[in-house]
Amino acid sequence: MRIQIIGASGAGKSTLSAALARTLDLPLLSGDGYLWQDGDFTCRRSDGDIRAMLDADLAKYPDFVFDGQTDGFAPGIDLRRSALVLLLLPEPVRMERLRARERARFGSRVAPGGDLRQSSQEFLAWAAGYPADRSAGTSLGWHITLYNGFAGPKCVLSGTLPTEAQLRYVLRLLNAEPI
Repeated sequence: MRIQIIGASGAGKSTLSAALARTLDLPLLSGDGYLWQDGDFTCRRSDGDIRAMLDADLAKYPDFVFDGQTDGFAPGIDLRRSALVLLLLPEPVRMERLRARERARFGSRVAPGGDLRQSSQEFLAWAAGYPADRSAGTSLGWHITLYNGFAGPKCVLSGTLPTEAQLRYVLRLLNAEPI
């Protein structure tokens, strides 16, 4: 079973993916883990390194939970997903979550004068474009296209639901029970 969780930054993908991986005792593969070399999310891996890491993990793990998508940084990778979950969250809630997450992760480093201030502001501006941007892998339009084109088990969940409720929905989906 290969489950992919997609949605905007701040929608709750990482939280749900981790809970699902723990519950199903599956490896958790993170799109951000392939894309970024550092915990500050400022040093992107080379395309060759990303592809090599992804190819190795896809060969190594027959089953997994994948947090995020690859289309924006590794186009053409086929995760051979068996289930797909799209997390959606109202934009004001999502953007406030992201601002709070930036402050919690980096503290004064993202405050005016901090060494990560500019990159944080650029990230937030990029994230705010999610509803309107049409680029592959990073937009609502692309996620809807991906979702609509997937013929297997799939569901759209609200990022406002508690993680435990989201988890119950996904487990029912995987057991082919009506949601």
